[in-house]
Amino acid sequence: MKKLNKTYRKKDKSTNVLSFGLDKMRGEIVFDIQLIKKEAPKRGLTFKQWLWKLYLHALLHLKGHRHGTVMSKKETKLIESFNI
Repeated sequence: MKKLNKTYRKKDKSTNVLSFGLDKMRGEIVFDIQLIKKEAPKRGLTFKQWLWKLYLHALLHLKGHRHGTVMSKKETKLIESFNI
């Protein structure tokens, strides 16, 4: 994950999830499962809850959203609608 993050985002550190848009209708999401397992309890979440939140976060990125208020609001609505 660190290598992918450095290659594609120029960030020399690992991350829990990366999303890559392939075209307008397709993309790939890559998870660092071991990191997500470590992070979940620190956030007071189960592994499954944290994985779902990261998945929804990545999907929003694939739809073209960038970090900010609009994305945060959409993310919160999705999380609530899926009862995560």
